Amino acid sequence: MKSRLENPYLYCFRPLKLYNGRFHSFTEQQKNISVFGKTKQTSPNEKSNKTTFFGDGSVFVRSEFKGSGIDAELIFGGSSENGSIYLAKKTQMTDAQTFEWLYWDVHQPDGYDLVFSLHVKPFMSHFAVSIFDVFVYQNNRLLLHKFLLFSPDKLQIEQNGNRIHHRDNPLFLLERNTRTLTLSARADWLTLDLEMTTDTPLSAPLDVHFPARSSALQTFRWLLFMPLAKASGTMQIQNKKGDWQKITLNGRAYHDANSGGFNLKKELKAWQWMKIYQNETLWIAGKIVPLHEQVNNVLLRVRMPRVDLTLQANIESDEHGLNIVSPLGDLHFDYIEHYKLDDLRFLVPVWPKPFESLEKIREILAAFTLDRKILAPLRNWLTNGKYRRRRWLARDAQNRNVEIFGEEMFLND
Repeated sequence: MKSRLENPYLYCFRPLKLYNGRFHSFTEQQKNISVFGKTKQTSPNEKSNKTTFFGDGSVFVRSEFKGSGIDAELIFGGSSENGSIYLAKKTQMTDAQTFEWLYWDVHQPDGYDLVFSLHVKPFMSHFAVSIFDVFVYQNNRLLLHKFLLFSPDKLQIEQNGNRIHHRDNPLFLLERNTRTLTLSARADWLTLDLEMTTDTPLSAPLDVHFPARSSALQTFRWLLFMPLAKASGTMQIQNKKGDWQKITLNGRAYHDANSGGFNLKKELKAWQWMKIYQNETLWIAGKIVPLHEQVNNVLLRVRMPRVDLTLQANIESDEHGLNIVSPLGDLHFDYIEHYKLDDLRFLVPVWPKPFESLEKIREILAAFTLDRKILAPLRNWLTNGKYRRRRWLARDAQNRNVEIFGEEMFLND
């Protein structure tokens, strides 16, 4: 029988607090809960429900507190010297969110990298539209980038987001549970049937809020659904010549979601994310750079069924390699090969309401220039954001080959 600390999924029924990396149970009749700097006193009869993922030197705690006007989720990441915890108001995907997207990618041994994103509420458009983006890379080169447009009124979101359906042309269907996800889309240039499966699912999505002073940044939410899944299915795409190309889907698959209630251009300077595949372990390293606050670093170690999270990582990358120092361990990767898969430009609406019509015209003009190299200078002038995807082949400290897939977004550089 496993001890409490050996069991990666521990269901507790008493509040826990961390001191110097160790858990202690609250026994006080009342507890002070800090929600974004505001202290709320909870009653002893309020129930809490926790799932704890234990890691080496770091833990992740997800809790719910209800009652006395509070409906909150506790998110703690990383070892702590002072036992500090972070609480974030529990949010659903609602009209209060100014951006919301779902993300999937597949990395295949035959040289294909596939990236799909459904922008339910795009951060890069003034128009009432939902966008399904499709990126196909082959042998580290962009093969295809196209998108589908949906009417938000006809995009049906059901079962707390686990079923999303657009019945009209173009067709779109997402259905997911903890073990299986199916993603289908139909258009005049696309036939997509992707299935993602995992034998060791998370008991609940990893729900991460980042600590921030700004009330806007406090709404940022990252939901990790399937960090290490297997892909299967088929995809057919039509190229510019009208020829159809069939791709058999297989390889590593990943799925998450992001949402927030703020304008990215007004709050963030940049962000960078890397997915590092090291044997059977997936490391996710992220750096979120706000305009007016300290940098938020996040590091996840996914070794299913265990997931370890810390917000106390030091992550540094240059042209030669990647260095990470964290409570989860120190990592060093030397880059052997580097590929820039694409270099995108986009427009985040920032002009005041009286100039909204002018900015819509600017958005239309920017969209017209995106796939036309000759108009690159005009495109760069019309847009205000950059997005790049990269791939590295690297070696770790044990001289083993490691694959790294990264993305970076620059909003105010």
